[in-house]
Amino acid sequence: MRRLTLVVFLALSFTAGCGLLADSNGESKQLPGPAWTGESNEGMSQAEAEAFTNFALYWWGPSFAGFNLQAILGTPDQVTFIYGRCTIPRGRDGGCASPLTIMVQPLCALAPQVARGAYPGPEETLRDGALVFRRDIPERHEATAMFWTGDAMVRVHVGRAPQLFEEALEAIRGLNRPIGVGDALPAPEFERCS
Repeated sequence: MRRLTLVVFLALSFTAGCGLLADSNGESKQLPGPAWTGESNEGMSQAEAEAFTNFALYWWGPSFAGFNLQAILGTPDQVTFIYGRCTIPRGRDGGCASPLTIMVQPLCALAPQVARGAYPGPEETLRDGALVFRRDIPERHEATAMFWTGDAMVRVHVGRAPQLFEEALEAIRGLNRPIGVGDALPAPEFERCS
């Protein structure tokens, strides 16, 4: 429980306002963050994520769309990849989400039937095998997707740049499994969930 609390705290510290910069309109600002070195002061190193065996992990590599990987936060049941940083102006309350995130959990963590209500669009197939639900949130300039593939359930969040959404879904690749950019994703193995 303490480790889960730590991971939640670290995830919130990355997704909440983590600085005092803002754009000229006083809005939160998305920043690329420092280049990924494979090591992190918080969370998992890249080598630890590559050795992770509980379920397949998916990421965009060390950077995507100008945003650098900032952290890999993990427990045995969830691994989150955080790209870029977000800052809020001095004196403003609230927070802002990191520009890009990928959260991976075991396939059976949430059944598609349960997730369906949050994703009003049609059920689709992603990259020849994965079951995917997508959602655009134009008023917040965001797009999200949830997909089930092999032994994993993956949530993707693209904030402030929804035009990158399709490219982001095509660019996802395996970290601890040999799945390259644009390769077919395996069909979900829902028989594991019974």
